[in-house]
Amino acid sequence: MKTAAGIGTWSTDVIPGLEKYASSRNVSTPISDYEGRNVNELTDYLYHDRPIIIFVNKDPKYGDHAILAVGFQDTSDGKYIRVADGWSKTFSNFYKDSAYITNQITVWW
Repeated sequence: MKTAAGIGTWSTDVIPGLEKYASSRNVSTPISDYEGRNVNELTDYLYHDRPIIIFVNKDPKYGDHAILAVGFQDTSDGKYIRVADGWSKTFSNFYKDSAYITNQITVWW
């Protein structure tokens, strides 16, 4: 995926990387797109078991990073996206502030 030490992977290199990985394992190519989605569309995808790679920029917690959306929770003050961020040992991490989301990739097999 053209990952560089200290820099990471550009969001535009993720889908080609996933396609290459799928091809190397002789599995179907993932369905994916870079379409921007609002929180209701994101939760609809998650409801139908379609994880979403979310890219955030200048986020107070994550900086410039990608996190995996794996679920959601409705609360009285809005919808929260459950994320697996790879930085903590729990899946009980929730993300709400979509102001930092710069891109999303919906991926499913």
